Amino acid sequence: MVVTDLGVLRPDLETSKLTLSALHPGATVEKAKEATGWELRVAEDLATTDPSTEEELRIRRDLRARTEAARKKT
Repeated sequence: MVVTDLGVLRPDLETSKLTLSALHPGATVEKAKEATGWELRVAEDLATTDPSTEEELRIRRDLRARTEAARKKT
């Protein structure tokens, strides 16, 4: 499984090719296709992920800040 800022990709059981299986709230299939460097497969039963909780958002923001700070040091 691969989680991006737009959705979730899972390998197809038959082909092992990554397939968009869920979109995050606010994302669209069109945005996901534009952001992908290959022809993106989309699941027929495309789901939507649950919105992030405040705690999840806080953790992501903290991780982003620490990552940016570490990159500036190199």
